[in-house]
Amino acid sequence: MKISSAAGLPPPAPLELLEPRLRALCDTYFQAGKVPGASVAVVMGDSRYHHAHGVKSVRSDERVTIETGFNIGSCSKAFVSTAVAALVSAGLANWDAPISRWVPEFQLYDPALTTQISLRDVCGNRLGLPRSGFVEYGFLPSIPVERILRGLRHTPPIHPLRSRFSYVNPGHTAAALAVGRITGLGFLETLRQRVLEPLGMTGATGGIAARATQANQAGWHVRDGDVVVPLEPLFTDNCLGSGGMVVSGHEALQWLRLHLNGGLVDGRQVIGREALLETHRPQVVATPGKDITSLFLDTGIGPDSYAIIELKMVDDILSDRENSRRALLEEAAGISKFKIRKKETFRKLEDTEGDLT
Repeated sequence: MKISSAAGLPPPAPLELLEPRLRALCDTYFQAGKVPGASVAVVMGDSRYHHAHGVKSVRSDERVTIETGFNIGSCSKAFVSTAVAALVSAGLANWDAPISRWVPEFQLYDPALTTQISLRDVCGNRLGLPRSGFVEYGFLPSIPVERILRGLRHTPPIHPLRSRFSYVNPGHTAAALAVGRITGLGFLETLRQRVLEPLGMTGATGGIAARATQANQAGWHVRDGDVVVPLEPLFTDNCLGSGGMVVSGHEALQWLRLHLNGGLVDGRQVIGREALLETHRPQVVATPGKDITSLFLDTGIGPDSYAIIELKMVDDILSDRENSRRALLEEAAGISKFKIRKKETFRKLEDTEGDLT
């Protein structure tokens, strides 16, 4: 069965209607990064804008359209958190309920801690686990997710529970399994009924289902120096929740509206506002002992960022005023982080020399 994407949704306006130079700016960055194709979705107030760039694959000349699905990788984690929020809103779950109630296969190194782990803990990545071992790397797509989760008992934590953020994948996979078992429908069907269908995101899907139901889909690529190499896409259900969702630009616009409007879309409260806002609130300290500047370095998020670019920056970048273009590219390449840390190191050396004298 083939599913048409974003059924019944009105077309958005071209990106250049928001700001005439935005499309040129996007295309410039994509070309500089040798990005074969991309889909840019922007929501401002009640207005929606979109820009489709390039081709779906370097193996063909098929153009990206607003309906082309892209595998969004770890951005899929937001979908499982939103699914949990939908169940919390419906009174079927609680953020602080133990996940072992629905997923007994989820077993940590310390059995006593296992019983304390909540849906909030797994969705907030505050388990204190390292990103290493069988549960993160080296498993076959055919291995059942239950076996992967049981493997967590062989992974010692690197931080106490809820003491700080540590990025891992199995927690969100366990959350997806819990969502599917709470309703008895499985994760994808629960997500479809509770979130995607009410939003008109009828083409969004994930895992193995994405291979059969999403015909208009961008290929996978990796950059090897100056060469863009196509990869064979991987479709598996043992990563659902942590990755594997395929979403088009048209559907991404609806997804943005859901989160920007507190769950209210086109006059309908798709998800309860408070339950959804919980996915936006800080749940754990990201990097204890680090200042906010260090936290956002190399992320592309900040006052002089590249992932989120203020309109006032567009003119500076295009005209290269005061080396704005160089500063932005240095941030994107991680050079800004190096420069700031180098400066901080020299300052500490000077302080140490002063203490010694």
